[in-house]
Amino acid sequence: MSLRLNHPFSVFVFSLFALPAAATPVFIEGVSESGGWYDVNKKRKWNYTSKPTEYYTSQDLPFDDSNMCWAAAAANTLQWWQDRYGNIPEGTPNGYAATASVNGLQYVCQLQIYQNICKNWTNGGSHVEQAWNWWFNGDTLHETLFPGSTQLTGSQGGYWQSLNRTCTLYGNASYDTSALCNTYAFWNDPAQTEQFKSIIKSYIDNNYGTALSLSGEGGHAITLWGYEETEEHGLVLYLTDSDDYSYELFKQAVIVNDEGYLCLGSLDGAPEKYAQWDSATGTGLYIAEIQGLTVPIPEPAAFGLLAGLLALTPLTRRRRN
Repeated sequence: MSLRLNHPFSVFVFSLFALPAAATPVFIEGVSESGGWYDVNKKRKWNYTSKPTEYYTSQDLPFDDSNMCWAAAAANTLQWWQDRYGNIPEGTPNGYAATASVNGLQYVCQLQIYQNICKNWTNGGSHVEQAWNWWFNGDTLHETLFPGSTQLTGSQGGYWQSLNRTCTLYGNASYDTSALCNTYAFWNDPAQTEQFKSIIKSYIDNNYGTALSLSGEGGHAITLWGYEETEEHGLVLYLTDSDDYSYELFKQAVIVNDEGYLCLGSLDGAPEKYAQWDSATGTGLYIAEIQGLTVPIPEPAAFGLLAGLLALTPLTRRRRN
């Protein structure tokens, strides 16, 4: 049975699947330069003499969330995932907590997910995986492998236990987190630079909600939404950051410093957002880990409606990994 291109529906189907398999830039599902991404900004960025009254009360958040970058990156990816998944269980925090702009900073602390994490964890450093696991399962990962200065004080979480994405703890205190997430740790090795870049790309290609952990002079977590490859800059990442006083998607090039560490560099003469790691002085930052939320997302509804019709043709559609 052949596809007749003079049939209106056939032309639509052909054009739908004749699109290039990859484009530049490449984003996770539902994200583009103009939208679909999230950029939680910490509450501490406000001028406290002019807090937004749209949702703020003394109980909304602890006064200081200066160490909650991991929670912000987790909230960004969780909200993106809930947008895609749908069928959100009753009582699950979802969507914007406020749309107020304060002192020129748009959507400060804007996601209900972030507010909920901050209400239930103390202001301290931790891992994106801890927030993901708590959000899905309601428990904590073993501190031997996921150390942090934050403490769980509330009893919420576990909003998606029905999906059974539980992380397994083995007798030797190692974890199998494959039901929930993937994590890859980088190290300084110039010989593996291209392999490392391929790993970063693969998280976006596999449609994972993705965070990067930066180490060096302190630690930080940021959110990765996409990438592109250019002759001039090599691999370029599309990112959001809870600490940059801005609600925006911005680009950084992946560069290798003199010691072989993966670092982030600004483009086209812009001021450096992240100083490169220098072990001699103990200053700067490097990419230490990449984390991906791997819980599958259902096929988009539009494709579900087309599935029966496409079964009548020899066309097949690529399945999401």
